[in-house]
Amino acid sequence: MRDIELAIKIDELAYDYDTYEYMDTVEDKDANVARIETMILKNKTESLEIFLNSVLKSSNDKKLKERSYGLLESIKCEREWKTYVKNIHEALIRTSSTFCPGLSKKEFVDNFYNKTKASSEK
Repeated sequence: MRDIELAIKIDELAYDYDTYEYMDTVEDKDANVARIETMILKNKTESLEIFLNSVLKSSNDKKLKERSYGLLESIKCEREWKTYVKNIHEALIRTSSTFCPGLSKKEFVDNFYNKTKASSEK
């Protein structure tokens, strides 16, 4: 799942879980989705996970619990993927001159990263 899709689904869950709280605390839905997406992109999802776990524990609605669990799993997958890509990125920086002596390390890594990102979004 792409980061923006995950952010939208978390925002929607927050609205469905406690509409009045959402309306009291979120002034701009688009800005909230962008904030959530940034948290996911930067792998700073602790507060999102706390929220989703609280929905799991406190909600009596089975569908909300299922959505919350699914979103928690998606966050976990995103975190694992980002860690994997980061590790590969670091390894490539260390070894890029071996693979492509004509490219700078930055050119080599950027090229690899862009291809990896494009294939993950398909």
